[in-house]
Amino acid sequence: MNHKPVILIADDDRQLREALAVRLVQAEFEVVSASDARTAIGLFDRRQIDAAILDVEMPDSDGLSVCEHIRESGSDIPVFILTGSDSGIVRKNLGKLTAAVGASHFITKPYDGKSLVMMLHEAVRSCGCSDSCVGSATVTPNP
Repeated sequence: MNHKPVILIADDDRQLREALAVRLVQAEFEVVSASDARTAIGLFDRRQIDAAILDVEMPDSDGLSVCEHIRESGSDIPVFILTGSDSGIVRKNLGKLTAAVGASHFITKPYDGKSLVMMLHEAVRSCGCSDSCVGSATVTPNP
């Protein structure tokens, strides 16, 4: 089945979520988004997701819990964990936690959008979904 890779974005920052979604759609991804962990888990359970970008801190839970859910489901999709913390100690500990829950990448905000898109393309390609697939691009925002 040919389709554009579907990327799940979960972040409580609406502006970041929307800006990232626009960038990813322009890069030939389909995007579904959530403002909290519960919604992200629901989207993952209902959709065919090819990769996830998850914020560490969200109102109801965190991206690490969403990543754990993804791994417990048996999925090995690429998972990118985002954090806004600039503390070296926090980043070191989150890096360890990220690895412990099976995330593929750990990224600090602000991040380079072009680099993130390139990493996503490579991660999805190595996971078996071609980024040259054809299909319709949509952004599914969640307020």
